[in-house]
Order: sequence, then C-alpha cells, then structure tokens
Amino acid sequence: MDNSVIGLFAVVLTMSIPIVAIVFGMIAQMRKRQIESEIRKSIIENHVDAETAKLLIVKPEQEKDTKNYGTLRASCVLLGLGVGYSVDCLIGGLDIANVGYWIIIACGVGLGLLASFFIQRYMEKKEPKSEPTEE
Repeated sequence: MDNSVIGLFAVVLTMSIPIVAIVFGMIAQMRKRQIESEIRKSIIENHVDAETAKLLIVKPEQEKDTKNYGTLRASCVLLGLGVGYSVDCLIGGLDIANVGYWIIIACGVGLGLLASFFIQRYMEKKEPKSEPTEE
C-alpha cells in the first residue's frame, strides 16, 4: 500500500471515532428514555399505588461527592510532570527514545497523583461530616 493511502485511512478512522461515539451515546440515551416511558405506561395501566410507583421511577439517592478535586489532581500531576522533567534535565537529559526518560516522567506523574491523594484525604478529614436528616 502507498503511504498516502495509509495516512488517509488513519485520518478517516481518527475522525470517525468521535462521530461513532456521539451516535452510540444518542442511541443509548434514546433507549433509556424509551424504557422509562414503558415503565410509566405500565404503572398507569396497572393502577400501581403512588408509593410503589415512586420506588419504580425515582432512583435511590446516591451519595454524590459535591467536592470536585479534579483541579487539584490535574495541578499535582502537572507539577509532578515538571519535577520528572527537571530530574531528567539534572541527570543529563536522556533522549526521548530512551525508556529511562519515560520512566522518570512517569515517576514524576505518579508522585503528583500520590501527593494529590494525600492532600485530598487531609482536606476531607478537616471538613465536618453532614448528618443525614430524619423525617
């Protein structure tokens, strides 16, 4: 095969990935709505009492983590990436093709993630726990 054909094929496949993901996401969403509609219709047809219907329709409350630590995690990873690169520069600047370069960078990122974990755990311990209210 010609290199231009392989390149064209790679570009077409790369561009089709988001399109396929969006289409399948929409299909899944439509199927979910269809199932919910069928459940509601069967509740109405079978004259189910309100409490049972509520259990069938309303999803059980899941504990949502309202705190978003994504920014903390990303910043620690980037700092770790910078530390890994700095260490690489200090030891002589390995070539990118060298496996040691990537190991040093990965260790820096891992240290950043570890630091983010401990900072998040510390912050969660400091915050007071909310007691569930009884009705």
